[in-house]
Amino acid sequence: MTKYVKNEEGGIHSVTDEHFETVLHETTAAGRSFLLPGWSEISEADAREGHPQLFGKEDLQVSYTTDELHRALERKRMLDELYGPGSVA
Repeated sequence: MTKYVKNEEGGIHSVTDEHFETVLHETTAAGRSFLLPGWSEISEADAREGHPQLFGKEDLQVSYTTDELHRALERKRMLDELYGPGSVA
């Protein structure tokens, strides 16, 4: 099952139950488990409102024309040829 969490910077993430329990929780010497500072569990409704892209909605702030995408791919190909794959210039 999926859980939704919010970090201290306001970022909303979906995580598995296993990740939620093993990575985002600390266990004290007494055996009590607590969520790491800066993280909070939120409801699915809050996650949908705060980050609709997690649920497949397009981000209206980001749009590219076909020409822009082709130019970006061509630039990446050229940089890979000049400096090697994965280089940033």
